[in-house]
Amino acid sequence: MRIYNNIATRVISPIVLLLCIALGGCQKDAFNPEKVQATYEDKFPVKDIDPDQNWKMTKQVAVEIAVYEDQLTDYTVNVYDNDPADSTIVADNAVHLLASGIANRSLKFNTLVTCTNLLDTLYAARIDPVGRIIYKPMPISNGYAGTSFGNNTGSSTRAATRSITIPEISRPYSDSEIESMLDIAEEYVSGTQMDAEINAGTASQKVYKITSSTPFTINVKNSHPQGTIKLIIANGANAQHEAKEVIPSGVELIVAAGATFAVAGGSQQTPSMVFTGTSRLVVLGGDNPGHITGTGWIEFNNPGVTNYNGGVIEGFDGFNNKGGTFYNAGTIIAKYIFDTEPNIESLFINHSCLEATTSLGASASNAPIIENSCKLVAGTIGGSGKANGIIYSAGLTMGDNSSLHCGDMVAYNYLRMGNHSIIKSDGTATFNNCTVSGETGGEYAMLQLMKKSNVSKSSFSGNIYIETTNSNTFKNCISGGITFAKPGNAPVISNDTNCTFENYPETSPEVIYPAPLPSYTYVFEDNFPMVGDYDFNDIVLDVTIDYDRNSSNGITATKLSVTLTAVGAAKTLGAGLRIVNVPRSQLGNYALSGADASRFQSSLTNSLFGTSEERDNAYLTIPLFGDAHAVLGVPAGSITNTEEDGLTVATRTLVITIPQTGTDQLITKDNLDFFIGYQYKGMQKRMEVHLYEFWNYGATAKGTIQQTNLDLAGNNTWAICAPDFIYPNEYINICDESDTDNCGYPMFLNWARNRNVNQGWFQHPNDKNVYRKKGELKY
Repeated sequence: MRIYNNIATRVISPIVLLLCIALGGCQKDAFNPEKVQATYEDKFPVKDIDPDQNWKMTKQVAVEIAVYEDQLTDYTVNVYDNDPADSTIVADNAVHLLASGIANRSLKFNTLVTCTNLLDTLYAARIDPVGRIIYKPMPISNGYAGTSFGNNTGSSTRAATRSITIPEISRPYSDSEIESMLDIAEEYVSGTQMDAEINAGTASQKVYKITSSTPFTINVKNSHPQGTIKLIIANGANAQHEAKEVIPSGVELIVAAGATFAVAGGSQQTPSMVFTGTSRLVVLGGDNPGHITGTGWIEFNNPGVTNYNGGVIEGFDGFNNKGGTFYNAGTIIAKYIFDTEPNIESLFINHSCLEATTSLGASASNAPIIENSCKLVAGTIGGSGKANGIIYSAGLTMGDNSSLHCGDMVAYNYLRMGNHSIIKSDGTATFNNCTVSGETGGEYAMLQLMKKSNVSKSSFSGNIYIETTNSNTFKNCISGGITFAKPGNAPVISNDTNCTFENYPETSPEVIYPAPLPSYTYVFEDNFPMVGDYDFNDIVLDVTIDYDRNSSNGITATKLSVTLTAVGAAKTLGAGLRIVNVPRSQLGNYALSGADASRFQSSLTNSLFGTSEERDNAYLTIPLFGDAHAVLGVPAGSITNTEEDGLTVATRTLVITIPQTGTDQLITKDNLDFFIGYQYKGMQKRMEVHLYEFWNYGATAKGTIQQTNLDLAGNNTWAICAPDFIYPNEYINICDESDTDNCGYPMFLNWARNRNVNQGWFQHPNDKNVYRKKGELKY
């Protein structure tokens, strides 16, 4: 509160005069209780305070973190109040380190942390000896938040016993069976009487073969019962297909091991070859697999039929599966691998390599179901190792140790990830109405999302590492073992094999943002037992809390950094700290340090605060300073750091180290009773202003709180503590019911009347009416 004094004139506010009258005169202690109470109620900026309002904006949470990873390795574990890897949040200084310790397979990290009442989730981070960090959210429930990293049964990097098995079918024909059929087969020559006999159903042969390189056309037009006609391109043949055509029901085209089949060109609208009805394609593998090449499109419009590739199909513009099943045990490479039949889901079962150099899946509405036990690729892999294609899936199952590498990714319905499976998206990953699940007791799978992620009506659960730079996108839709990491930080190792691409964690990972400790701002009104002007800047202290821990996470000392930030009062003000609910006998001798320590200590001489500790009901009271103006180095009575055009000086910081006899966590924010003290009238004891939550502890041994006045004040308050508080300018009331534009915090009113609403009021100041601006707190 600002008071003007000079030799000639003394201006006393009407409020002070009114209260002096209510108290029965400024020179006497006698007062009229009813008038005092009425004055308090009238002058406090909120008239109808919530009877349950305790003015407390923080809560205490018990945290437990376990790490079940490599044996004999100690991991650093941190607790944050927000996503530590979200660059947008970090840029706003909105991520704070709440606690740090050690965990390994035999040691958990248990601690108490303080956070704002707003939070329903904390973040736990595990940092390995190299500096790689993985992290996950921890929901807060009934004052507890806990989680674990890795598997309690083994290392998270080991290969796993298969738990998601993709169905396998055996090779349709063995080499000996093919040889037997070739022995009785008749050489197929298109454009002859043979075609007429086959179409008429009068042909004596059911098996035909092509053994030469003569161009041909399959001129079978009529449908037949399934499997009636077999056309085998034999080992050593280099068959040339010369026309676009439809393969009717009943015809099975078999490309034997060692055979080559070149298909004529065509487009998506006019495919090179269309399999319809019960017709079927079989390409056999082996040491010298069957080989189909072409530049056009192959279409499979044969629902209910399983086409089979154990060889190589490559070079095509497109590969269109419209409602059937295509089983791949070999290699398929095409620009487009589609399902273009609306509302009829096709199925791709992949046990080897399926690669679409442009797009796997036609669109969001025409997406296939894919079951993958080996390698899927969407896009070409450039020199940077990045894919540039897209995959659409109406359901994707990743078998154990399988992989998918793509550019963009659009996943619907479900995505199941088996043990140690890996999906890498180098573009935008979209999850729409998708249930993403990993195994609950197996090894971790990994989603590497290198760029943007879009999540809508989806959920994520199970043992999956998600490498991303924006885990906040997933905040409200994850459960179970979901663990986040920045790209290159997840402990997943895979080699470049037939079924996986190479992945090794970074050996020199990017250092995660070194989040500051949270700062708690204590602001005081200095006029008690009189009413104040409620700009809450007469004394402003910024406080951080840290701990020294031993190798077992036991606490050996508490370290408090106390910064005197502002003095918005003319009178001489001092401050102290009482440690409540901790017996003095459990604390050692505290030490004061820091570049400004001498300023604080010298201000205590000849003040209302002594230079040594005080005892109060066996509690420790530490004198902080006796004259705030002296600490800041400004003339007595100077209003400092509260006016935009007023006196501005550097803040001053005192570091207090408090050792303790045991290793339990004795001191938290809830034990820190910061208060201010000043001379009131001719009283021998200093007048003290404490936070409302500490009123029941009374004054310290050298002070008074005028208990009778406090009783009349109800739950009005002359001090509050808010996280990272941006305090009001001089003369600006914290709230103004009649003019919310002319106050520091418009939402303060609603919160004061109902502590369950607008709990984030302190995050929404009137910027023009506060001294310190958002983002200026650099701790």
